[in-house]
Amino acid sequence: PDDAPRLGAEWNQAVLTGAPHESRHPYLPPDGEYRWHMCRAVPVRDKGGVQEWVGFSVDIHVRHEAEKALGDSEARYRALVEASSQLVWTADANGISERCWIWWSEITGVPAAALACGRWIETIHPDDRRALRAVWRRSRETPIPFEAEFRLRARDGEYRHYGARGVPLFAGEESNGHPSPVSTFSWIGTLDDVI
Repeated sequence: PDDAPRLGAEWNQAVLTGAPHESRHPYLPPDGEYRWHMCRAVPVRDKGGVQEWVGFSVDIHVRHEAEKALGDSEARYRALVEASSQLVWTADANGISERCWIWWSEITGVPAAALACGRWIETIHPDDRRALRAVWRRSRETPIPFEAEFRLRARDGEYRHYGARGVPLFAGEESNGHPSPVSTFSWIGTLDDVI
């Protein structure tokens, strides 16, 4: 019922202009329980203009509810990340996502553009670089969870201790966490100031 004025105005506009019409809205079937539908209508024309409209209505309730649940889940995840004192990072086999470099840049004072292509390693204490590279290389070769501790040079030039944890995310049919030789994967993890 709340959608009726909007739907009426949209339909009237489509009739007035002869433009195709599409809407998503709750529909009340005879059983009395609202279900989401997608309706589409297109005009059939001849030389005299629009002669009639043809269209269909499809029950998209399951899809609508799944999209809503996914959106709610993403909102909860974003809120959790923002409330956390940890940096949540993502990476593919080529490296950490650009968004994470912004945070790294804020901590280190090094411009984000200067951190790409593996140059971030220069912000790690020289004594910790080899071990950190080995952990990352091993993780790319055998997609298993990892943990590493290292010292990161902060904006003030002092080194601070950080802990990184990462878990692989598998794509496609292997998204349940059981890898296959053909799965593509990426990582998600946290970076936390341990001192």
